[in-house]
Amino acid sequence: MKNSVVEPKQVPIFRPNLWMIAFSIVMLTNAGCALKHQSLQRTSDPAVIFDQAVTLIEKNYIDKNGQKIQLDTSKRPDIRSLLAQSDSIRLIPAEDVQQDQSVGAIGLILAKKDDALLIEGTLLKSPARNAGLRKGDAIIEVNGKSVLGLELREVIQLLRGAPGTDITIKISTRLDGEKTLKLKRSTSTVFESTAGRLLKNDIGYLRIERFYQNTPGEVKLILKQLTKSHLKGLIIDVRNNEGGVLYAVTDVAELFMKRNEIIASLGGRYDGRVHELNAWIWFPFLDFPIVVMIDAKTAVGAEMFAASLRDNHHARLVGEKTAGKGEIQSVYPLRNDSFLSIRTAFILTPAGEPIHSKGVKPDAEVILSQEERDSVYDEMQSFITLDYLDKTNDMQLKAAMALFTSQR
Repeated sequence: MKNSVVEPKQVPIFRPNLWMIAFSIVMLTNAGCALKHQSLQRTSDPAVIFDQAVTLIEKNYIDKNGQKIQLDTSKRPDIRSLLAQSDSIRLIPAEDVQQDQSVGAIGLILAKKDDALLIEGTLLKSPARNAGLRKGDAIIEVNGKSVLGLELREVIQLLRGAPGTDITIKISTRLDGEKTLKLKRSTSTVFESTAGRLLKNDIGYLRIERFYQNTPGEVKLILKQLTKSHLKGLIIDVRNNEGGVLYAVTDVAELFMKRNEIIASLGGRYDGRVHELNAWIWFPFLDFPIVVMIDAKTAVGAEMFAASLRDNHHARLVGEKTAGKGEIQSVYPLRNDSFLSIRTAFILTPAGEPIHSKGVKPDAEVILSQEERDSVYDEMQSFITLDYLDKTNDMQLKAAMALFTSQR
């Protein structure tokens, strides 16, 4: 199942603790973290493109055991014959990665499953969430045009448009049958990704839906508000969080870690050694116990975040084992304007354990039924404020709250 986020472009940033790697394509999602490299002189010669792809793969690709691959090049210049030799080599058309900054966004996370175009989530305070679109709804039409049989990128093009313009979407819902909704495309460049409030017994709650470029700043503001009270504990909820921008993950993690502690490591073939990502700030928030809530939809960057706090003994984890999506996908431009995405590294926890295929296990396991999970996700996807937390029947949240009581 392929995922895509219909949202504004995230801006790359260079940081010393990222070894000066430019994360130009910056979504840490189920596909992993993507690194984009400099483009070369253009050509459309299939043989030249094939040879370029072979060089890139043989030089940089690692298999599931961290080893290089020996390619079968007998079908030259058919580049797709290279893709068939691994599940972690993808050819990306240029139009799939080019984003027009003037294009309005509605804040939908989409996935193509079989012939259905499913909504995997909506972004906080986005037109999609405000209109009532929910996880599990299926898009049927966009502006009166059926999306049946269309590729995901074709549907995304239909959804895009000038900021402030209207769009009509017909959906099939899980609960209410078919309905047609009218949305106005956002004029915002970035949607919010966090929310927080004080719960009973002076326990703070911080929800992080995705790690975007603005997330660290949002988290700092929420923490400053929460710490005006004498916090007895903090719950950080990264359930159904499938990652985001790598430097945003590290920036948020280091808010709760001592200087020079390891946030994570990248193990691959960049130069034959493991690169450590370390905390850099001087005054982290460590004056209260922390519980991080995780589940099977906690993926990649969110898994890295949870493991970083646990392995450095700053938090306990509650919920279910995470998705186990911890690979680095590097994206290289080919000379015909397409892109080649290949796996070049795996994310390792501070304890040196790989996340990919294994996931991160909770300290206190609380497994929800599918019905309970759907109910929790509906609550999460509906909030503008966090008022629902006063009446929720979320068993994982209750277990997290109970941990603070047991620590007294």
